[in-house]
Amino acid sequence: MLCTIFLTVFSAHSTTTREYKADNDSLIEMYISQVNADSVESYMQYLQDMGTRFMMSPNRRNVAESIKNKFIELGADHARIDSFRCYTKINMGIIKYDTITWQYNVIGNIFGMLDVEHYSVIGAHYDDVIYPGGNPMEFAPGADDNASGVAALFESVRILSDNDFIPLYSIEFVAFAAEELMYSGNCGSQAYVDSSLAWGRGMELMINNDMIAYNEDEWDITISNYSGCEELTGLAEQITLDYTSIEPLVHESSTEAFADCLYFYEAGVPCLYFMEEEFNPFYHSNNDLVENVSIDYCAEAIKITLALITKLQDTVLTETKELSEATYKIYPNPSDGYLKVLFDSSVPDDKAAYFITDIQGRMVKQGVVNSRDIIDLRYLNKGLYFISLKVGNSISVEKIMLDSCN
Repeated sequence: MLCTIFLTVFSAHSTTTREYKADNDSLIEMYISQVNADSVESYMQYLQDMGTRFMMSPNRRNVAESIKNKFIELGADHARIDSFRCYTKINMGIIKYDTITWQYNVIGNIFGMLDVEHYSVIGAHYDDVIYPGGNPMEFAPGADDNASGVAALFESVRILSDNDFIPLYSIEFVAFAAEELMYSGNCGSQAYVDSSLAWGRGMELMINNDMIAYNEDEWDITISNYSGCEELTGLAEQITLDYTSIEPLVHESSTEAFADCLYFYEAGVPCLYFMEEEFNPFYHSNNDLVENVSIDYCAEAIKITLALITKLQDTVLTETKELSEATYKIYPNPSDGYLKVLFDSSVPDDKAAYFITDIQGRMVKQGVVNSRDIIDLRYLNKGLYFISLKVGNSISVEKIMLDSCN
């Protein structure tokens, strides 16, 4: 989290009453049940054991390489480092710089079935600083700030990869560099947004976790509520109520975004920012250690992001129905293992790309289909599946039931 403490002037409140929800999504529940506190603790200890993650430290490239390798180990596709030039001018105690350095964002991907140029961003900064009372060049453990947020990236990647989850659209998990001194120069999130905009890539949303591991009393979490993002905020609040033991505290609507959400919000990308409600007294000190945080609370907080990833992909599946249902007919449904798609004359060339996924989001078949083709699904087990049809930029998704496959 930023070196400068921002005292929020808007009040936190909860807008939703917790109630039992009988129709919770079994896929979400399956995924969040796999969040493992021991794994979360191991990630945080791994980052703390680097000694310092201060952006000016000579080890910063090695830190980035290590995070990249962890993404690869956990199953992220084509993890990479994006370098950028960072100008920093600051005069604060022993932290005195007027210099340009190379900094390193680290990105892990889970590629989607469809357009890879439209994607979601799950972010957390990995750098830390000590001020005052220590030398960040020598030691900056940053367990809560912000190994906890990076742990959310790692654990989400692990669980989604272990379950062969294939989203409809791609997800980029980004460990940002140079957040702590961002108001004294540029930073990783700014470089990432600028690069994405330059390439014309479509960011659908950004979820940021920054300090999600300190708790002594009630299990509360603050959720940003940026103007224009109220629907996304409401979904995050409801998911927190329905799937976790944490009480969501939602800020009043504001146009003032902070930390790594800042440049995304300024670029018009819907954003969410999760942070512990009880402020950590070890903030930016040598005592921001794994032994001084609540691992169980952090693991519970990570469930919110993981559930959101799953739900938002499901929302794409169920709400992106640009193809009119009058345009096609899928039959027979339920099916005995053979499936046909009949198109009307409005479909160019009488064909569409199709993707079939199981209820865990794993792709089981893909190809191109027209009204003369039969899709053979006899090798699949009986059960519920989804077929996604894509014609140009239009998409529709339907449920199909296989009743008597081999």
